[in-house]
Amino acid sequence: MSQDFQFYMHQFIESGKNAGMLPLKDVSSPKHLFRRIMPFILFVLNYLKLFKLRRKVLITTSRGDGILEAAYPHYLNYQIIPMLWDTWPKEQERLFKDLRILKCPLALVTARQMAERIKQELNIKTLWVPEGINTQGFITGDDLYLRPIDVYELGRQHLTYHRAIENAIYQGSIKTWKGNTYNADGTLKLLACKGTEELKKTLSSSKVVICFPKSDTDKADASGGIETLTQRYWEVMLSRSVIIGRAPKELIDLIGYNPVIDVDWDAPEKQIAIIISHISNYQSLVDKNYATACKIASWDNRMEMIKSFIKENLN
Repeated sequence: MSQDFQFYMHQFIESGKNAGMLPLKDVSSPKHLFRRIMPFILFVLNYLKLFKLRRKVLITTSRGDGILEAAYPHYLNYQIIPMLWDTWPKEQERLFKDLRILKCPLALVTARQMAERIKQELNIKTLWVPEGINTQGFITGDDLYLRPIDVYELGRQHLTYHRAIENAIYQGSIKTWKGNTYNADGTLKLLACKGTEELKKTLSSSKVVICFPKSDTDKADASGGIETLTQRYWEVMLSRSVIIGRAPKELIDLIGYNPVIDVDWDAPEKQIAIIISHISNYQSLVDKNYATACKIASWDNRMEMIKSFIKENLN
């Protein structure tokens, strides 16, 4: 397992270590002409079929547009099995090209739709690995009726729903709110929480947390219609807050029910006002969500599945 990861991949790496996967020391890829030279070298190696000499496998974590860099220089000695995040449309052309020249025998992908697309277009056996999280360290907090923050908008704002929140604040049904602030052009101005510990504290102090998939909050061409589970849902479930917004189908299929209250787009202000004024009615739901996340959310639960997939397909 390669240790070349960004911060949100760290927990996956740690779970891999716990499962007995040995990490390799990461090596920074050379910058000068890397994207021009290395594909040519790999083409020559593939033409001479030297890739067949590689016996050991290496799971390499990467964004969709960086697998070649992340695998450097280990692809000279190992069969690379990518573990892929953020396989959005702008990354896909480069990703497909890199998977071909790396001769990846298998692929692990957090987005189910992209796992299916890679399998269909590249004829690479793929495994959907639902986004996980380290479940330790979250704060279960007080029961809902005792929490001081009415609404926390987590992550990117859904602009239409954010206007409904503003209306509810103006009407007085939401008295305390927290969320990121944005510039007029939509770019991020200020994060609501400065770090992980503040985030955990805020979540455990919030009655309601707003969560939408990226496919709902970004322009259609940014997500390419790819709807995927992200760790923010696990973060809220582990904090026993009510989730309003929309759940990715991946999450519903994984746990067997919808843990999110879908927005009533006909009357969003009225809906959230009723939920906040009757917040104790949702205590059983958040307790169920918490128990489910404790059971299913951990990356540790994914490791045996990954090892079995590799063993079955590389015999």
